[in-house]
Amino acid sequence: MNTRFVTFVLLLFVWLGGNSVWAQYLPRLYQVFSPDKKLVMAIQRHNDGLLTYTFTANREVLIKESPLGFKLESQ
Repeated sequence: MNTRFVTFVLLLFVWLGGNSVWAQYLPRLYQVFSPDKKLVMAIQRHNDGLLTYTFTANREVLIKESPLGFKLESQ
């Protein structure tokens, strides 16, 4: 897998994890593009507070709308 792609995705998740408390202030749809605009990760905030994401490459949807968050096994 491309190292740049992996780095891009990991940095995005770290950024979102650090800012998850502020998720209520995000626009309803937030998009992050790769420098060449071929990769797009879209994050959507729903009225119930649920965050979902989609991922496209070259305008082809690779990951359909999926929940974004952490599932903890303990408290």
